[in-house]
Amino acid sequence: MKTKSWSLMAGIALTAFYWGIVPAWAENWIFMGEAATGEDVYVDADSISRNREGLRFIYSIGEETIYAIAYCDSRTWYVSGYDEVYSPSSHATSNMIDYVCSQE
Repeated sequence: MKTKSWSLMAGIALTAFYWGIVPAWAENWIFMGEAATGEDVYVDADSISRNREGLRFIYSIGEETIYAIAYCDSRTWYVSGYDEVYSPSSHATSNMIDYVCSQE
């Protein structure tokens, strides 16, 4: 009987996932605008979290997904993949840092 119950539960869960009833590994991408490069900038609102270094967050610019740390006092962010600190160079990246920092 246990096997049948497990199979039924797995079937229901799989069906719910397939039809989008149950959100799985959700991302909440918020549009920030167009970067100076002409690419769209999005922030994953669900990725913003505080740690001892600052506010960690994930954003995308064009097709690239970037993991960053925001330093709200200076309105800059660090991208480890590039080992670089950035400051806003467009309305979109200004919106991005403002949005991330407003989630503190």
